Amino acid sequence: MTTLNAAPARSPVSSLCGRCTRGRAATLPNSDLAGCVLARHFPAGNVRETPLAELFGGAAWRDLSARIRFLPAARAHRTVPGTATPRTPKRAIPLTEDWKARTMDGEERAGRLAHQVAEPDSRWLGPVATVPRHRLVPRWWEADGSGAWVLRDGSAIPEAWLHAAHSDRSLVTKVGTLHADHAQQGDHPEGVPTSSATLPSLAVRILRHGRLGDGLSLLDLGTGAGGLTAYASVRFGAENVTSLDVDPYLTSSAGERLASMGHHPEFVTADATEHVPGSYDRIVSTVGLPAGPGLRPALAALKPGRRIATTLGRTCLVVTGWKHGDGDVVGAVERDMAGFMPTRSGDDHPPAPVELFAHGRTAEGGDRSTGRYPVVDVANAWELRSMLEIKGTGCGTRLPDRGPHTHRRRRPVRCGGIDPARADRWRFSWDTDRHRPPPTATAGHPSTEHTPAA
Repeated sequence: MTTLNAAPARSPVSSLCGRCTRGRAATLPNSDLAGCVLARHFPAGNVRETPLAELFGGAAWRDLSARIRFLPAARAHRTVPGTATPRTPKRAIPLTEDWKARTMDGEERAGRLAHQVAEPDSRWLGPVATVPRHRLVPRWWEADGSGAWVLRDGSAIPEAWLHAAHSDRSLVTKVGTLHADHAQQGDHPEGVPTSSATLPSLAVRILRHGRLGDGLSLLDLGTGAGGLTAYASVRFGAENVTSLDVDPYLTSSAGERLASMGHHPEFVTADATEHVPGSYDRIVSTVGLPAGPGLRPALAALKPGRRIATTLGRTCLVVTGWKHGDGDVVGAVERDMAGFMPTRSGDDHPPAPVELFAHGRTAEGGDRSTGRYPVVDVANAWELRSMLEIKGTGCGTRLPDRGPHTHRRRRPVRCGGIDPARADRWRFSWDTDRHRPPPTATAGHPSTEHTPAA
């Protein structure tokens, strides 16, 4: 005998026809609300406990609708009643036949991507499947074999565009001061990436660390291409989401692209290390916030009793914390790692300390010896790099290329300033005395110091 709530042999979502929640719903004998009687294994609440209007506007109903929308059967039924014409969504560009086909292919790839980055029962499965990521990243930068940055234009390579956008990878959208949207073929910008579309699995992980919930206001620090903002808007409603970035083009372009998808979160252009307007229940950062005074504005925008999830700049540490009534934020270093770009206050990151590196190459007092093992490339040794950054914030290193008559020697520069923190508990209460003298930089050996020119 089969009972009403018996678990099916296969996933209930994959067995649905695809019409559930699309202008229809069902109230089950136990008063649960479902997309239809066949979708009874996915209730969106109980009408005896919550008004029907609130259930239809709730996260559970939106999540179920999003998951069903991308079923093969649902796509087959996506037509206007009485016609054979596909439903025409509102978009900011002309709907050519090629674009329609590309959009449908993008939806299928978004669905596959969602199953790669989220578990079958995850509430983030629907949001990832709903967001056509390729529309957020029409152009991007890739490094060729020589390390030079090469422009990729999605409209010219549609198959590669869909594949790249709907893969679990980060896409660099800005190098130095040049955004891919403003570049010409043949441009090869120099410098380091200054903005990107975060790989979806990492966006979902940092969102989970934030412990978000219905009705809680969320601040996304670091708009980038707008992917995390889009995921949060789908799941919790755009009215609860604010996205902030220092780059006005990033906030404006992400706002326009999300609006074309029907999402209208608030976008703010501001330097998060100087001022964060508003106050929020949750703050999730996809940029590495600086330790010390640069962290104050973000913590000031966090409401008491509420939570922040971020990484510390130039480390792989994922740090979460709750704000106490006295203003301190106390939490933990999570058992997770993530690498985000550090915050910037201008259109580009500050230039590399060339003067200091030159001083490190010629300074006297350093001990030289031949080791048994290769020199560690600290920049790519995340755990070691994080340890050095905690011990001395702003510690820069350079590993010279090996030449025929040179020794590879790690040269640390620009170190000092912040006391180490415990690894199991984290308290955002660093010494931020503005009257302390600027830290000195050690080059080659602790006995040789050099203070950079102002």
